[in-house]
Amino acid sequence: MEAVDFMVQNYQEIQALAGIILFSATAHYSYGIVQNLKEKQEYALARFFLKRKAGSSFLVVSISALVLSFGMALKNIGMITGNEMYIAVALMSHVLMLFGITYFTFNLYIITKPGLDHATGKEKEEASETEKTDKETEES
Repeated sequence: MEAVDFMVQNYQEIQALAGIILFSATAHYSYGIVQNLKEKQEYALARFFLKRKAGSSFLVVSISALVLSFGMALKNIGMITGNEMYIAVALMSHVLMLFGITYFTFNLYIITKPGLDHATGKEKEEASETEKTDKETEES
């Protein structure tokens, strides 16, 4: 019960700490992916990750975290003044933060998706079975 009381009294500090931890984990995870790819000599994939996906993901997560902290300040103002508009804007900042997390997760899914040509960022085109057998018969 004391833990719940502590969390209720200090929820803004806990939310700020959670945002910092989330952003740090995002940066650390992305850095780990790039280092792992460099160790495996997958330079094309590392460049693809850094140029196309990581930059946009970091930007969205950073903006989301800033808007969330701004929304927390607006929520405090709304609680003090009783203005519900500030509280509504604060709730929208939570939605934007969820969007940022979802966007980052989706980009990680795209990066690790099999069958993606990471040099171009497009799907690899595999020849169908009939084309493969036709080429084999022509060669023999």
